[in-house]
Amino acid sequence: MSGDVTIDNTGATAIGSAKVTSAMLAGSIADSKFNQLTSTGKVADSALSTNVDLANASQIISGIKTFTSTVTVTGNAFFSGRFPHWL
Repeated sequence: MSGDVTIDNTGATAIGSAKVTSAMLAGSIADSKFNQLTSTGKVADSALSTNVDLANASQIISGIKTFTSTVTVTGNAFFSGRFPHWL
């Protein structure tokens, strides 16, 4: 166990690299203990649910989407199925 934990002269405690594994923590940390992510780029798209609309990727969205504000389409718009009444 020597070198696993160090305490400096200010009382700051550090745990050595790779001394705590994911298996040791599995299920032991409540969700309420995690901070909210507040900056972009912290979660890879591959880690998101398939129910999430990705901002910078092509994808097929099968559910009905309701927008309560203006929608801007750049490039070509393709409609499949029922056309909007304003066309």
